[in-house]
Amino acid sequence: MDVHQRFLKTINFEQPDRVLSYDLLGNAELIEKYGGDGTAIEKNARTMRVLGIDATRGIYDPDRHWLEDKIDLWTRHYGLDPKKWEVTPQGGTSWISQRPFDNLEGLRRNMPQMPKKEEMAEWYVPTLREIKRVFGDDLVFIGATEGPVTDAFDYTDTGLFCELIYDAPDIVERLLDVTTTWARYLAELYVENAVGPAFFICDDIAYKTGTIFSPKWLKEHVYDRWKYIYEPVKQAGFKCFYHSDGNLMSVLDDLVNYVEIDGLNPLEPLAGMDPKVVRERHPHLVLLGNIDSSTVLAHGTPSEVEESVKELIRDIAPTGGLCAGSSTEIHGGIPVENVHALYDAIRHWGQYPIFVD
Repeated sequence: MDVHQRFLKTINFEQPDRVLSYDLLGNAELIEKYGGDGTAIEKNARTMRVLGIDATRGIYDPDRHWLEDKIDLWTRHYGLDPKKWEVTPQGGTSWISQRPFDNLEGLRRNMPQMPKKEEMAEWYVPTLREIKRVFGDDLVFIGATEGPVTDAFDYTDTGLFCELIYDAPDIVERLLDVTTTWARYLAELYVENAVGPAFFICDDIAYKTGTIFSPKWLKEHVYDRWKYIYEPVKQAGFKCFYHSDGNLMSVLDDLVNYVEIDGLNPLEPLAGMDPKVVRERHPHLVLLGNIDSSTVLAHGTPSEVEESVKELIRDIAPTGGLCAGSSTEIHGGIPVENVHALYDAIRHWGQYPIFVD
């Protein structure tokens, strides 16, 4: 059984030969150690094969922060002036440190233009084809787009975006129209050039204790946008996966029953996302992730990592639909030995039929 067959069985709740591993690389040490030479796609694929990661939704480039790529894409497709934007490294990550506006009036003069699908295809389609060539039959790439809310508050700054919800809802709707169109076109292009039968919307709408935005506002202004983005995915018979950090329990039922997602990631344990509770409430929801990146993976021992994996597999794998991995990503603060312990344990304890003592 190759990994694509294993992935199809997993997301359709059919029994594969073993539990699939899913993750997002974000660790420069691992890429340097195992990635070898070549493009970022080639380095990620080699690292995934060495570690035992079966599936991912992103390509990590340790030499270039993703926000720099985002500014480049906004320049090409939203029509912004890159000289007025700046990304600055800070505290182990990077932030947009300069925008050409810091208030509503400035934003009105710097609104993003509507993207064009044919222009997006010029960079996205060749990238998908190269991923398909490099990943082959033994790795799965799941398509993904930044969600419309995240893309909008990245553009404006989160604080200003929250003010605009109350002070200029018309501007918020215009922003969301642009970012929703962007995400819809990515979904269409992915379906037309698919390298894996699932697609992610990645919209970070929550923090440790609940949603950043009220469930009422999300229901009135965002749910139908997510459904619109997923529409070509559903029509192609692909699975609709959703990613947000934080506690989603207040909107989980709506995500499943109204937005009609098929899978959820990353299920942060410290944010109250207990996979047993989620599985009991929605038994046919594919679960991806859940081994905590901020505690056990970052600061635990390899044996503690293994125990966390055993618990997850024992509780979830017998009923199927599990892609095990970290609760966010394999970031730079996770020791190499714990990374190996994670995927070794998934391979060892995830053999079907499941038996975890």
